[in-house]
Amino acid sequence: MDNQLLVARNPCTGRPIVSTCGSPSYKLAKYVAKQLAQYSGNTKSFVKNSEHFIDILQQLEITKEDLLVPFDVESLYTNVPKEETLEIIKQQLIPKGLQPDLINLARLCLTSAYFLWNGEFCEQASGVAMGSPLSPVIALWKHSNMK
Repeated sequence: MDNQLLVARNPCTGRPIVSTCGSPSYKLAKYVAKQLAQYSGNTKSFVKNSEHFIDILQQLEITKEDLLVPFDVESLYTNVPKEETLEIIKQQLIPKGLQPDLINLARLCLTSAYFLWNGEFCEQASGVAMGSPLSPVIALWKHSNMK
């Protein structure tokens, strides 16, 4: 049976995880992420890590009527709208002292996610790259500002 026919019948639904280590924008993305991270964690829903989550849970008074409802975000990074998120960051952080040039540097890093696949250079079409140090910070800003 022809392999192309199998692919057509069973399309790949995976998302590439591209390591940006060593890429031209890696160090810049790491720097911008560090600058933006200084402003994160100021929402009631922010959880820094597992230990922080346990601390939060231990302070709660839970009754038998309470329910824990987990939420899962499908394709988290690939569904983050870059320009919309950068605009949120710009509106919220420049008044708090963030240098405006950092928005442009973040945009540069987020729009230069190129990778090599089957001998061809490809560009991340939507969302943010899963292997960039800037992506977790950008995703955090977008999802902590959802309405």
